[in-house]
Amino acid sequence: MKKIMLIGEPTGNTKVLADKLAADFSVQTGSFDAEAVYATLEAFRPDMIVISLEGIRESSKAIFRHISTNYASTPVFTVGTEKEREVFGQYYREKQFENIERTDPPDSVCETIAAKLGEGGAAHAKGYIMIVDDDMSVLRSVKAMLEDEYEVVIASSGTSAIKMMDKRVPDLVLLDYEMPHCDGRETLQMIRTIDKTKDVPVMFLTSITDQDHIDAVLGLSPLGYLVKPADPVALKEAVERVLYLL
Repeated sequence: MKKIMLIGEPTGNTKVLADKLAADFSVQTGSFDAEAVYATLEAFRPDMIVISLEGIRESSKAIFRHISTNYASTPVFTVGTEKEREVFGQYYREKQFENIERTDPPDSVCETIAAKLGEGGAAHAKGYIMIVDDDMSVLRSVKAMLEDEYEVVIASSGTSAIKMMDKRVPDLVLLDYEMPHCDGRETLQMIRTIDKTKDVPVMFLTSITDQDHIDAVLGLSPLGYLVKPADPVALKEAVERVLYLL
């Protein structure tokens, strides 16, 4: 399944576009936070970048410059009006960047993107898996182990994961137990208190192996746990068991 990085403010139009694209592609979303965009691009390595120009600021030129410099072979579609496009006009002189006029609903936008990637109407992967970890190297590693067989998205915090689940509920969450600010325990508690996510299977990832810690992890009643660094064979077997039961 082809991968799309959708960058834009969480407006109604952008959310609808994300949902539409997710029907055929693996979609990772992000706002105009430059550092977060750079980190996600590095981990996700999309086949296409889509930028919603609605609400974008001129200061976001740094993101355009970063993409142009570091991802020159990745096609970029911006979605917006001609006036919005003009702010970033210099980048459209090269074939990498193209603009699509924003429409409501965004069906024609999605058709143009699908035609470019040659994957309109593609079937979903076997499962939609979300990996939640504050360590970008872990996100990259675990994602690489699974993305050939599954649709995989990443979140660098519990709060980001909850926001993403509001758009699309995953079939399985692989959740880091030790995270700052909102750890695995708090994230799982939030997942269980939201009606649409309360039954989502959650498996913990933990790097601490003492018995007291393991007992604390299991006391939260997850589906199970895996010790980091994850063993590729054990990880795939655990994921297959969970998705087979769905």
